[in-house]
Amino acid sequence: MIRCPKIKYCKKDFKPFNDYLNKIKSDYSSIYILADTHTLDLCVSSLLVDVDAIKDAEIFEVNPGELSKDIEIATGLWLSLSETGADRSSLLINVGGGVVTDLGGWVASTFKRGIDFIHVPTSLLGMVDAAIGGKTGIDLEGVKNLVGTFKMPKAIFAFPRFLDTLPEKEWLSGFAELFKHALIADPELWDHLETSGMGGLTLNPEWIERASRIKEKVVDSDFKESGKRKVLNYGHTLGHAIESVSFYMDDEPMTHGNAIAIGMKLANRIAVKKGILPLSVSKKLENFIDRYYKTPLWLEDQNKDILNLVKKDKKNLDGIIKMVFLKNIGETLIDVDTTGDEIIAVLR
Repeated sequence: MIRCPKIKYCKKDFKPFNDYLNKIKSDYSSIYILADTHTLDLCVSSLLVDVDAIKDAEIFEVNPGELSKDIEIATGLWLSLSETGADRSSLLINVGGGVVTDLGGWVASTFKRGIDFIHVPTSLLGMVDAAIGGKTGIDLEGVKNLVGTFKMPKAIFAFPRFLDTLPEKEWLSGFAELFKHALIADPELWDHLETSGMGGLTLNPEWIERASRIKEKVVDSDFKESGKRKVLNYGHTLGHAIESVSFYMDDEPMTHGNAIAIGMKLANRIAVKKGILPLSVSKKLENFIDRYYKTPLWLEDQNKDILNLVKKDKKNLDGIIKMVFLKNIGETLIDVDTTGDEIIAVLR
């Protein structure tokens, strides 16, 4: 069984990360770092001061945002690795949010048929979700993560101090995945979140670790997503499509978490109509989601484009749209056949 490496939260300093790298450094011919413009300035710069094991690392930089999960960007990184002498014994350290870990993981897992990589998630989204589980990928023709691999990182290190660098919208983006984990698997955590809310954007560190352990446990039970792991896709079928459409509808594209929150709200409405989820639960969750996330006004006008993207979702089977629905807090149904008419109805 392929096990998910447990994310290591280094709450005091970088010493555990430095000690780990010094221990394994002799196994590698070279070390590379991938970061985006923001994390290079705010996070990598700090690591370079205190982590001597990476002071000679070659650094690659990409633009922040989903548009960097692109085949041309990946090609450029492959070429950069090749031109700087990377071989099968090289190590890539991905320092950033979900875009950097998705992209870097895919580049590493495909370069020379695969080199080792380590994730250092710097966002709340990365720490509770994106960096965990061994999914890598890039987007293609507007469809999120249409091309990718299953490849576990060698290790995952998180430094909660990096969360202090996040703007509010990125906190909220990660918070959506955090409470999604609670909804599908941990009613007690959900009660804490519902009662406390964001608390002025001060999250209890225990919530972050608890949410990440939920994902680790699910992934350990079903690495290749043949069954139980599909519960993690709750909110994502519609959420990914809405996120993709937002790139050409809004001056500032919707964050992943905002789109997933709306995806959860709409999935709940479909579940109510199907008789799967009690209306009272759906309304309670909708009130919570609406407290923090905006539902775009263009959903109805763009319903056909959204539906077309949903139809391309990689989780569909034999042309049938498959969705994940809540039955109640902590209870889910996976692989539920869903029609285009049902999706259009909630978008309207």
